[in-house]
Amino acid sequence: MSQLTGVETRPEPLRSPVTSTPVVRSWSGATAAERADDYLAYLEKTGLADFQRTPGNRGVLVLRREVDGRSELIIMSLWETEGAIHGFAGEDVHRAVFYPEDEDFLLARDLTTEHYEIAYAAGCAEALFGRAGC
Repeated sequence: MSQLTGVETRPEPLRSPVTSTPVVRSWSGATAAERADDYLAYLEKTGLADFQRTPGNRGVLVLRREVDGRSELIIMSLWETEGAIHGFAGEDVHRAVFYPEDEDFLLARDLTTEHYEIAYAAGCAEALFGRAGC
């Protein structure tokens, strides 16, 4: 029961506050819908593999949806800190990194990336930063 209102309240679930400054790096692009699986396979051998080999990378998600014959992709890589991204992207961490065959696949692409600090993580997201299991 809440001491302030006298109303029965549910106990708050245990959550881990984010104590360092983890970052999500987001990039968007689009390919023809019929080539989306091939592009994803190419990404697994290039950029996605390079993310995972870079110290400070905590994982990557690829979001995909089909719209009007195109497959739109959002790649969200998770990093321990923004500084860790230098190991992947070089000096300008906001510049998108491209590989030789990207030009053959992409109909549209962002030339820069967006970075977001992770202010809160719960459940499986916490596991990415070593704070809980999933």
